[in-house]
Amino acid sequence: MSLSTTPNLRLLLSLEEIANAARPLSVAELASLLDLPKPSTHRLVKTLLSEGFLEKHGQQIVIAKRSITMASNLTLKNPGNMVRHQILESLARVSKETINFVVPTENGMTYSDRVETDWHFRVMLPVGTYVPFYCTASGKTYLASLRKSQMQVLIDNIEMTRFTDNTITDKDELIQTIKQVRKQGYSIDDEELYRGMLAIAVPVHAPTGHYCGAIAIHGPKSRLPLEKAISFLPALEQAAEDIAVALS
Repeated sequence: MSLSTTPNLRLLLSLEEIANAARPLSVAELASLLDLPKPSTHRLVKTLLSEGFLEKHGQQIVIAKRSITMASNLTLKNPGNMVRHQILESLARVSKETINFVVPTENGMTYSDRVETDWHFRVMLPVGTYVPFYCTASGKTYLASLRKSQMQVLIDNIEMTRFTDNTITDKDELIQTIKQVRKQGYSIDDEELYRGMLAIAVPVHAPTGHYCGAIAIHGPKSRLPLEKAISFLPALEQAAEDIAVALS
């Protein structure tokens, strides 16, 4: 970026660099990425902080709720979302169970898109519903995507309510579970949120490698036992790759 770049474009490019960064940045690091003097970068950051697009955590700047909301609304306008829904439809025909696309938000994992099963007996979690990170298949894929320090801070601050006998409420046990998810590339919710429900999820990564959500199958355990759920893993992984391409 040059000093001749217009102020409005500088603001957008600043947000882009922060969003694309693999970790929170300091103002000095942002100035280096933008190739701008530090005082100029300070002014940009101050504007974005005052308008609620950024937050400051210590010496680091991170994306704030207003930017996340805007990004989410822009994403909904993406034609790739229509392709994504067709991919979910295809996976639903194969599994004959409910398929979800779930994204991380400040309240937990939020259902962004879904295709319902035709079965009368099903677990109803409509689009817009959010569920905890620690006891859902999709939530655990998100925790596994974080750097270890980020994951530790998030887990340290989660209130781990027990929903069923299978809900993990011990934080050390959760960390071990997340390590296993990271190793195997998928996650299971075996009656951890709802008694009688089983889910399997895989992460969806953008071409940049960033985590952008999870695709999951869930259903009553009487109809979707663990072995059957795992048999759908190749189809889930292919759907995740296809969705990543569609959203890019």
